[in-house]
Amino acid sequence: MNKKVLSNLITTIFFLIFLCIGSLIFNDYLVTPDEPLHRINGFISLKYIFELFIPNSSLFSELANIPDLNNDWRKTYGVLFDLPLSSIEILFNLNIQDAFLLRHFLTFLIFFISTVYFFYLLKIHLKKNNFLSLLGVLILISTPRIFSNSFYNGKDILFLSLIIIATFYSLNLLKNFNKKNLFLACLFCAFASNIRIMGIYLPVLTYIFYVFLPDDQKFKKNINFFLYFFLGYFLILYITWPFLWLNPLENFFSILKESASYPIHWDFEILYLGNYLSPENLPWHYFFIWFLSTTPIIFFFIILF
Repeated sequence: MNKKVLSNLITTIFFLIFLCIGSLIFNDYLVTPDEPLHRINGFISLKYIFELFIPNSSLFSELANIPDLNNDWRKTYGVLFDLPLSSIEILFNLNIQDAFLLRHFLTFLIFFISTVYFFYLLKIHLKKNNFLSLLGVLILISTPRIFSNSFYNGKDILFLSLIIIATFYSLNLLKNFNKKNLFLACLFCAFASNIRIMGIYLPVLTYIFYVFLPDDQKFKKNINFFLYFFLGYFLILYITWPFLWLNPLENFFSILKESASYPIHWDFEILYLGNYLSPENLPWHYFFIWFLSTTPIIFFFIILF
């Protein structure tokens, strides 16, 4: 067995073991305070869609007690993950336990897929070294907070996962500006932005990098890249986010405005260093203490290095 075949075999076994572990333990995690809020968020957009297109549907009547989209504080929340899950729950009449288990499994599955993309991203920058690329993936997945959150955090982990995938396709687009790479870069940049609107930085950054690429016909190519890339990006973002449908510009800017100064809609207090604190008044050292206490020492020194 030659070196390349052995290396590919080890890589395949590594990812299969990771997938098996996640598939066996995803139901060991409980429901977090955010998850019921996001479950309802999916139903709110589902109700909005029925109201627009099929208000006489029997399914619409099942959503009668769900808040209206335009009157709910979650209206600026992305629905890329929440809406399909709520639709599946309604269509297959899932009980509440199965609905949350499905949410946990799919959160892990998307994260798992992103780790495969992360592996190939590392290979690009590590001269196709499988060992170092697998080491990078291992550091990512064995970071305690990331690993545990990959089963129940339908916001941050999904955003991380989609940014990884979108970065992979954005780099492909920079190398080769063709229809396939354009579509996939637009698709996953829009998906990431649908989870968290701050994902808009990636298409902007991609365009900036494209501008600095050396080329003879620079101006014309820059214009084409800008038009096709951002048109595709905003079109997919618009299609996948019902809140944008009737008033896209105003609602898009309201999303940006709210995300710039995010209001806190929950009444929980945070247990920190033996005291319960309001999330609005956390001390300056909160991030540093949590980072140091949840990051393995060896990873901390690798980061410093």
